[in-house]
Amino acid sequence: MQTVVLRTITGFTLVAVVVGWLFCLPSLWAACALALLMGWAALEWCVVSGVSMPSWRRWLYLGGVLAMTAMVSLASWGLQLAYVITAGYLLWCGLLLQWPTWQQSCHQAMRHGGGLAWGLLVLSGCAVTLQHFYIVSPWLVLMLLSLVWVADSGAYFVGRFLGRHKLLPAVSPKKTIEGALGGLLLVALVAVLWY
Repeated sequence: MQTVVLRTITGFTLVAVVVGWLFCLPSLWAACALALLMGWAALEWCVVSGVSMPSWRRWLYLGGVLAMTAMVSLASWGLQLAYVITAGYLLWCGLLLQWPTWQQSCHQAMRHGGGLAWGLLVLSGCAVTLQHFYIVSPWLVLMLLSLVWVADSGAYFVGRFLGRHKLLPAVSPKKTIEGALGGLLLVALVAVLWY
């Protein structure tokens, strides 16, 4: 129960920080905050990929993610936002197609450096999409982030209290099918409310 309370407090604190970032910071400072967020995500991605690296290599990877983000951002200015989002969507679909063999080949590739290459694409695409959304409207970024938060929180709480069947034990032992469905249903509800 203590974990649930701590997670809830942390979630509301982060929401307040993000709202402040989106609506109170000047554009230049907001861009710097986004770069810091992507840097943090890059360092976390190293841990998730399971690649043990000296700290200097993690900082090198962080620089690579930020450089990739800058390149994708510059290349995408001439494109419509829909193309950038579609490319990211197709990347995730490619990963989803690996679902049946995830516990063997895909998971092993993630643990042997493939995850780092995947992270360059995923994190830079995420940063560019957030940047474009912010330019259109900070409300669009808030909508997108709220859907992510609701999916994560819904999956966590439903999985914690109702979860019985494991989703991908080799990848994440605590994830359950019930949690995934709970997160999906909550996202659908919040998406309708935003619409």
